[in-house]
Amino acid sequence: MTPSDANESTQLKQRVTTIVLAVLAIVFVALRLTARQMKRISWGMDDYTLIVGLGFVVAAAGVNLACVHYGLGRHGFTLSGAERLAMDKLIFAFEPLYLAAIGTIKISVLLMYYRIFPVRTTKIGGVVFASVYRLTLMFNYEVSDVAWTLAPTETWCVVESAAGVISACLPTLVPLFRSCTTAFISTVRSSTKYGNSQSGTGARAAEPNSAERGWQRTGEANYPMGPVGSSNMGSRSPHAQGKGWTMIGTDGNDSDW
Repeated sequence: MTPSDANESTQLKQRVTTIVLAVLAIVFVALRLTARQMKRISWGMDDYTLIVGLGFVVAAAGVNLACVHYGLGRHGFTLSGAERLAMDKLIFAFEPLYLAAIGTIKISVLLMYYRIFPVRTTKIGGVVFASVYRLTLMFNYEVSDVAWTLAPTETWCVVESAAGVISACLPTLVPLFRSCTTAFISTVRSSTKYGNSQSGTGARAAEPNSAERGWQRTGEANYPMGPVGSSNMGSRSPHAQGKGWTMIGTDGNDSDW
């Protein structure tokens, strides 16, 4: 090993990936239970089993973070004897938690098939991808450097189990997504109608009427007239005579034309 190898570390990546997936799993389970409450559907065995599976996922994520704390993601030769011993014990504790999480989640999915049978491929697809990718990482494992080569595999065990929780929740979130979409569309339509109403009101307010120009319409025919000044109020225009208009003088007296 060269001195540059001693500075190599994937610990930040392992931490971020583990925390993000664990939090997403918790959020999706919470959304699932919220959707159940919105539809007034009582919790079933699939829900309770998935909550137990989520507990195993969170526990596995915590153990993985502890492994990273004691050196997982760094080269083994940089670790002290105490760090190696603590990390080895945590790795042994991680394996049963991972197996329990995967097994419980699969049971929950099978129980959910009694409620909803379609979209089976949607629920399994994400888990299959994570499982296949995790298997490819296992080929990089080296006994001589466990802390460095096992880090991606253990983190992807957390990713796989969390993806199982998320995939199991997706079919149950349809009512919640539909409700949010309906509320969003209603808000957009209300905003659009309000904007159009305000625009029409402003246009009508800006349009001048005949009275403001000195003319008042009394008939049905519409004849364009020029502005009338105070100097010709007393005279009758042959163009306005008999056309259904009333001249409004500045003194308030009306004269029919």
